Amino acid sequence: MEVWAGQMPHPKDLESYDELAPGSAQKIIDAFVSQSAHRQELEQLVVRGSEKRASRGQFLVFSLVGALILAGLAVALVQSAAVGGSMATGGVGVGGAIFIIGGRAPKQESG
Repeated sequence: MEVWAGQMPHPKDLESYDELAPGSAQKIIDAFVSQSAHRQELEQLVVRGSEKRASRGQFLVFSLVGALILAGLAVALVQSAAVGGSMATGGVGVGGAIFIIGGRAPKQESG
C-alpha cells in the first residue's frame, strides 16, 4: 500500500491523467505553480499592510504623547504647575501603557 500526501497529485496519477488527456499533467503543474505565486503575492501584501499599520500606530502614539507633554508644559508655564505637571505625567503614562500593551503578542484565533 502506498500513501501520498502533497499539494499535487501523485506522479503516477499525473501520468495517468496525461494518458487520458494529453497535456493535462502539464496544465495541472502550471496551475499549481500559478497558485503558489499568487499565494506568495497575497502573503507579501499582508506583511506589508501589517508593517504600515504598525508604523502608523507608532507615529500616532508618539504624536499623542508629545501633544500631551507639550500641552502640560504650556499649562504649567501659563497657569498651574500642578495641572500642567499632571497632564505631562499623564502623557508619559499613556505612552508607557501603550508601549507595554502593544508589546504583547496578539492572541491567535482558534479555528
